[in-house]
Amino acid sequence: MFYLSTRNQKIQKTPSEALLQGIASDGGLYMPESFENAKFPLEKLAKMSNKEISATVLSLLFNGDKMFNGSFDEALN
Repeated sequence: MFYLSTRNQKIQKTPSEALLQGIASDGGLYMPESFENAKFPLEKLAKMSNKEISATVLSLLFNGDKMFNGSFDEALN
């Protein structure tokens, strides 16, 4: 997945690059190119801890990114 600038969609970054850079070089904000695979287990949210909810959201936004190596435990502690 890539993150695209809201001002120029030709500017693409990986999730960790977008996070570390913050604002795109053209002054735009980075947004995920798609939310197609964002399937939140809404019926389970009420039973999940805040940490579990955070891990679920992060896994959707940073899936496959090298910064987290598939684990968000260290970032959430």
